[in-house]
Amino acid sequence: DLDRNIELEILNFNQLTEFGYLTLTTKDPIQKALITQIAFQTLNSIKTYLIGTKNPPNKPSRPEIPQIVPAKLVPNFKEASLPHNVYIIHNLAHIELNAVDLCWDTILRFTNYNLPFEFYLDWLSIGNDEARHFLLLIKRLNELDAKYGDMVVHGELWNIAEKTKDCLKERIIMVQLVEEARALDSWQRLVSKLWGTRDGESAKLINQICKEEIVHVEKGLKWFNYLCEKENIDGMQLYQQTVLKIAKFLPAPFNIEARLQAGMPEEWYKPMSSFKLLNKNS
Repeated sequence: DLDRNIELEILNFNQLTEFGYLTLTTKDPIQKALITQIAFQTLNSIKTYLIGTKNPPNKPSRPEIPQIVPAKLVPNFKEASLPHNVYIIHNLAHIELNAVDLCWDTILRFTNYNLPFEFYLDWLSIGNDEARHFLLLIKRLNELDAKYGDMVVHGELWNIAEKTKDCLKERIIMVQLVEEARALDSWQRLVSKLWGTRDGESAKLINQICKEEIVHVEKGLKWFNYLCEKENIDGMQLYQQTVLKIAKFLPAPFNIEARLQAGMPEEWYKPMSSFKLLNKNS
């Protein structure tokens, strides 16, 4: 349940950015998710709700556990002390929590873009999905006699936020059109691994979560194209330049069918997988 003090604080809110700042400065992950869900319900029911302006904190607040370490120090599933299915669910829960904070950081950081109200509805609907996914994954961990914090995690996703903090187009490229699109690429592999551990419940849950990521990529592409058209920029060219600058390359194989459902043309991303060899040799 939502903390009583947070509940009372929210009663005085009249701007969306107040919800965002509260989420980003709240340590408890479950409270973060619940605040996000309430914000979405509020924005969805009051179509004239003020967006407001509020600078985001440098980094979102996090609980002491799980400990955040460099990616190279996070054990793979063979090295971890957790069962393989729990290992997968824990990693995905961490990704979803980061996605909630990334959603709010984007809303707060780029209010100066004078975007239409529909952008905030779309963006917060993504955040609301991520919050719901996080709560479902936490529930599943508990059912498996585990909890969020049972292993160390890395902060690579937030590094993307740092690298894209000055440009909304780059932020959308790297979060929705790269990271969320890669979730589509790993969809069947993750589901197959979970079925392989004889955890059908988790497999069905991940299948549903990955399916919902299609809409997130679609909404990202919609607003990326909107910004490119507004500034008379070649979207595909900017996408590829940004991927080369920040991600260096895109790992294949791609889930072409799911990406196509989200509206992503193959010519945007397919050439980017060939840069892996070039980067290794450079």
